[in-house]
Amino acid sequence: MKKIIVVLLFISLFSACEITSPIEDNPFTGSFVFSGTTYSIVSGNIEDYQNVGSPYNLGIYLMGQGMGFDTVNSVFTGLGDIVVLDLNSSTAGDFTNGTYSWWDGTTVGTFEAEAADFYIDYNTGDDSFSDFAIGAGGSVTISKSGSIYTISFTILDGSGATIVTGSGQGELPIWTD
Repeated sequence: MKKIIVVLLFISLFSACEITSPIEDNPFTGSFVFSGTTYSIVSGNIEDYQNVGSPYNLGIYLMGQGMGFDTVNSVFTGLGDIVVLDLNSSTAGDFTNGTYSWWDGTTVGTFEAEAADFYIDYNTGDDSFSDFAIGAGGSVTISKSGSIYTISFTILDGSGATIVTGSGQGELPIWTD
């Protein structure tokens, strides 16, 4: 009888809980290669900075397992890997399909200067990380069909050497700053 009560208690406890994961909440998956190591991307989102007039500035945040983003306070949460791509689009509130090259200071559809940041093992509790890179060149290709984005990127350092490559596909909810 005790076993039956324990089993029923166990079933009722877990049936009352909703279990979700970043992939289920936001199905964007992919990977990036940094310093010869491949890192998984399990979720992401787009931040619309809501600037007035073209070019429209938007940020793409791609995150590894354990990392999240608090849209209320505009901060990352947890411990994990982060890709930040800050781009200019000719379309308000979303990206125009195409390839975005490094910003020349004036052309719509290009990166902003120093707008590709990569953090490995970023810990939001003490603002530490085991490795990082800041891009100085490269390109990002974006294609959207319905609610599904396909993104690929190659980021260069100041000498023109490739420092990060990556790609992913899935939904990227857009929120405003």
